[in-house]
Amino acid sequence: MDLTKNEMKLAVEIAQILDDTESIEFHKALVKQYSESYLREKLNVVLKIPKDKIRTSRAAYYNYLVSHNAKHKKNHFRD
Repeated sequence: MDLTKNEMKLAVEIAQILDDTESIEFHKALVKQYSESYLREKLNVVLKIPKDKIRTSRAAYYNYLVSHNAKHKKNHFRD
């Protein structure tokens, strides 16, 4: 998967923030598929919720929000 320098930086940043570096390939795929603003919006939603209020992990919740909401709002996909 060919990523630009900025795309790679974003994927690594999100993975590190979510303590999910073992899933870096998944984050790279998200960065390729969705706009940066959309991904950051979902990341901010996840980070605002206290850790103890999330049943699984922040990474799992983030993945759910990105995938679930994108299915209903087509304008978040990259051109």
